[in-house]
Amino acid sequence: MSQAPEKQATPAPAPTPDNSQEAQDAAVLATRVDWQAQLQANVLTQREYDFIVRFASLDFNTGGEQIFEVLLSALSKTTALEPLSYLLLMIDNTLKAHPEGIEMIHTIARRSPRDNSPFTIFLRLLNRTDPYIRSKALHILCSLLGALNDVQGEVVDAFYQSIYANLRRPEDAEGLNVAVSALQIVLRKQNLRLKFFHEHGLDLLLPLVASKAANVQLLYQVIFCVWLMSFNHVEIIPGLLQANIIPLLIQVLKTQLKEKVIRVTLAILKNMSGVEAACTQMIDQGLVKVLHNLMVQKWSDEDLQSDLEDLVEILNGRVAALISIDVYSQELEKGQLTWTPVHKSDKFWKDNYTKFDVDNFRLLRTLGALLYTEHPRTLAVTCHDLGNFARFHPRGKTLLEEFGLKAKILELLGHQDAEVQKEALLCVQKMLVQKWENLSGGLSNLGGAPSPNPAGRAAAMMSPLNKEIPQMPPAPKH
Repeated sequence: MSQAPEKQATPAPAPTPDNSQEAQDAAVLATRVDWQAQLQANVLTQREYDFIVRFASLDFNTGGEQIFEVLLSALSKTTALEPLSYLLLMIDNTLKAHPEGIEMIHTIARRSPRDNSPFTIFLRLLNRTDPYIRSKALHILCSLLGALNDVQGEVVDAFYQSIYANLRRPEDAEGLNVAVSALQIVLRKQNLRLKFFHEHGLDLLLPLVASKAANVQLLYQVIFCVWLMSFNHVEIIPGLLQANIIPLLIQVLKTQLKEKVIRVTLAILKNMSGVEAACTQMIDQGLVKVLHNLMVQKWSDEDLQSDLEDLVEILNGRVAALISIDVYSQELEKGQLTWTPVHKSDKFWKDNYTKFDVDNFRLLRTLGALLYTEHPRTLAVTCHDLGNFARFHPRGKTLLEEFGLKAKILELLGHQDAEVQKEALLCVQKMLVQKWENLSGGLSNLGGAPSPNPAGRAAAMMSPLNKEIPQMPPAPKH
């Protein structure tokens, strides 16, 4: 599933701009174009006319380049809708049947004047209002650009400007479909991916993950493009993380039912899991739980099931590394705590509460000193951890009193920060109850403030034993 796009391994064949593409092609082929009128109006030369009316009987193997020369010449002069559509379809179908035709068109372009080169012809057609003409011209242009090694030329610049213009108008459904479908083709090439990234194309593409969630087909195409971008670990994945892509992808996994959407989303996450910062974000954002929910469902797609199992294994291994006592100690020494996985894991406390006794309770003393910081998030996490220490350590409640920590926690019930108030209250409750598990279910919907009068609640809970407990010293400065 997550092989490099240049190897042509993809989650699924790149879809056409919409599901009626074949029907539109069939309608164009069924059109009776009056080529004689084009000849009489001097739009076509006699040679071009003869080629077009005898097109079905021409031998590509003996005159392929000549066929493209004639079709491109006719295309450059035709303005009427029906002839244009027919000529574009003829070129597109010929390239599909004979991929070597791409190099033939490049050869023609090298000897053509710039204002009438094949690239210029197709770029002009992108400005047409008819969606079929724009779609076909863009599809052909993408095929041609995919064979280019130099992405700094005027042709590629003009192509991308057209793509960006369509992405900036998401209300234009046809134009948006054309742009996203084109990106599905060109982003398979690394040099074109990097150009799109360096020109901030992700800023236009990623908002569509949320805004177009109701359009499953378009959402799939957008995510497909993100999947192609995710093959560049060094250059692009940091940009995806900075754009906060992980929550967007998790939301897709939570809300979408289509297997193809789930499959490509998982493939992106699997590609990104090779970057440590990405793994950490996935865990922090709760992806592990979402994946376990997906695991219980039955999926018919083997790639989806495989990537799901691989990703669960990768993240479980990463979680195990993140909830070690060494990681916890390092975070304590920094003097500032955040909601990293080690703080959210009951397993960590079950396995490691005895480590807090070592070296004259060094870890407990360091943790307790953080109750005197001015950083609200650190205060909240510290209260949470001390509550878990009281919950899991056989002498946890007694030790918190002996070290004077209970009094400080009670004082934090009146803190101005709602998160600190909440965690301080939970910590106090864990110190007071014998079986926290029997009570915690009723506390899951706690709001920010514990009561209209936190100080009064603190007074009600205070034990006489707390009156003479000395305060912990201020946290050391790092």
